[in-house]
Amino acid sequence: MTKLRAELLKDLDRRGKIDWAETFVDGSFASAKKGGRAVGKTKRGKGTKWMAIVDGNGLPLGITIHSASPAECTLVEETLNEIPSRWRPARLIGDKAYDSDKLDRALLERHGVELIAPNRRNRRS
Repeated sequence: MTKLRAELLKDLDRRGKIDWAETFVDGSFASAKKGGRAVGKTKRGKGTKWMAIVDGNGLPLGITIHSASPAECTLVEETLNEIPSRWRPARLIGDKAYDSDKLDRALLERHGVELIAPNRRNRRS
């Protein structure tokens, strides 16, 4: 994380402009047919995965770029670690891609963050 981004988050937090109560996580696939940095093969072809955590107002708090191969739920913790450790959201909300008991436990135990995601249709209890 750059010092500039850390200072910006510090200033916005001091002024109460960051909504730490609810944050959102999602990833997006970008095609990379000619290759490049952090490119991996998927069913959709070669590409890169962008992961972002934003606050309740849509302000980017943590952003990472990965090979498109790994599942999004395996990249959440790394993206969360892009946010300075003195700040942690209370809740992290994601779509069905983040429905994982293992991820729920890891985020709660290591970071004190509650993950909220709807259950997948094929979920086993």
